[in-house]
Amino acid sequence: MSEKRKESGKDAPATSKKQKEEDKSLYVLHVSLAKSPEVWRQIEVGGKTSLEKIHVAIANSYGYLPQLPCAFFTGEPWNSDTYYSSSCDKKPTMSDISLADLKLKEGDVLTYLYDFGAEVSSEVKVEKITTSSTSVEEPRVVKSEGDAPQVADEADDYEDPEDDDEDDKEDGDEDEDDSEDGDDKHDGDDDDE
Repeated sequence: MSEKRKESGKDAPATSKKQKEEDKSLYVLHVSLAKSPEVWRQIEVGGKTSLEKIHVAIANSYGYLPQLPCAFFTGEPWNSDTYYSSSCDKKPTMSDISLADLKLKEGDVLTYLYDFGAEVSSEVKVEKITTSSTSVEEPRVVKSEGDAPQVADEADDYEDPEDDDEDDKEDGDEDEDDSEDGDDKHDGDDDDE
């Protein structure tokens, strides 16, 4: 038992020190919508924070549901390293990698693609990397500008509730057409008299 303590004692200080250093690294991310750069969020995250947690923070900050397929790209979308949300059946997942694992520097940019159907793209720029006096466990939005555009109603499995309204309008249009046809028939009846 004392050998195990010695072995764990040898490795423990180096591992703990490294973990503490990573725990205290603080990344300031500027997340802006590609099609509406005036809509942005500034998010602080710890270096050990998984990309999955960052994805959830971004989605929530825009009022989107994080359950849809999403991805981070380290370069050109689909032509670079890609990390998928847990809702995808693809590897590697966002949960498998932390922000520090990407070895990003200030000024580096990731692409975040929310909802593969709607393809809402955001630029995630590393504004600043510093150390924090305390470890940052969860991403936190510290500044926000603008409202994100709405995407398809995700809660209904991509069914847009406006589609039902359009169907009703079309049904109403058909009723109007029917009544017009009825008027035409009535007019025709008047001509016969």
